[in-house]
Amino acid sequence: MQPDMVGSAIHALQLLLEPARLMILCVGVLIGLAIGVLPGLSGIVGMAMLIPFTYNLMNTQPSRCCSAWRR
Repeated sequence: MQPDMVGSAIHALQLLLEPARLMILCVGVLIGLAIGVLPGLSGIVGMAMLIPFTYNLMNTQPSRCCSAWRR
């Protein structure tokens, strides 16, 4: 492994272990489990159920979420 890759991996682990990010991660996992456990609900139906939560977002917030996901 190259030294800069090790440094990047350590930095990524430090970012992941921040309390706020861990909490968001756990909430996302719990929502995914709740939708996955219910019979008849697929990922597409789960996304359709979560759309109303985006109505109150400002114009820039959804694009920030999508751009952060693709990085």
